[in-house]
Amino acid sequence: MNRSVGKTLALLGPIMASLWTSVAVAELSATVDRREIAMGETLRLTLLGDAGEQPAEIDLSPLSRDWEILSRSSATNARYINGQNQVTRSLEMELAPLREGTLSIPSLSHSGRSTTPVAVRVNPEPIVAPGDALVLFEASVDEASVYVQAETILTVTLQQAINLDGGEISVFDIPGATVEDLERRSFQRRVGNRTWLVTELRYAVTHKSGTLTIPAIGFTAREVQPGRSLLGARLGRRLRMASSPIELQVKSVPDDFPGRCGSRLAS
Repeated sequence: MNRSVGKTLALLGPIMASLWTSVAVAELSATVDRREIAMGETLRLTLLGDAGEQPAEIDLSPLSRDWEILSRSSATNARYINGQNQVTRSLEMELAPLREGTLSIPSLSHSGRSTTPVAVRVNPEPIVAPGDALVLFEASVDEASVYVQAETILTVTLQQAINLDGGEISVFDIPGATVEDLERRSFQRRVGNRTWLVTELRYAVTHKSGTLTIPAIGFTAREVQPGRSLLGARLGRRLRMASSPIELQVKSVPDDFPGRCGSRLAS
């Protein structure tokens, strides 16, 4: 009798133990939080797999055709359901579209399993009337025509009527010129019933003769929406802006130029 009970328990042991092990989801899935967006906006892509899956190791290169990955984070989630411990692993990414049209989140594969492609409609970026814009970004110079080796003052200006998070100006290079940081200043400006925070960055640009092009300078940031979430500030859409390129005419200094030895000319 005891031997029978012992055999029964021995047989039940692996079965009972299996009830406490992770239950496989048996699929690799891809979901998005938005199926229709506009240029300048982002969506969140979630890859979900079972305990044996490693979404963080999935080859994401197929995304690069139509999407830019702005951020990513991975997580492991365990739930106890009906005597079973279900473990899932996920990878979340924030994606920005690279073009308009009907784009695809392509099939992504790992360990012999693949996600189902997801179609996303990307509309043109909304046109904002100048009077309705809440963020303005531009670059300007104090003189459009200068003499060789003279300094041109380049001013990059950000004007914002809303709060922004993670604002970043792209690193820029001006071929044929040297660029020196001068100063950064911030102040407020009130226009009508709206208060603007203005940030100016000034650079000294010294150049050789000929035509000089200051390339477009980029700016990215996230809108901060009113109110706060449990995790802090509530972030809205991602802004991507760029200044217009600027062409300078750089002239040779004539021999009889009265300011040839002035303070604005290199010795």
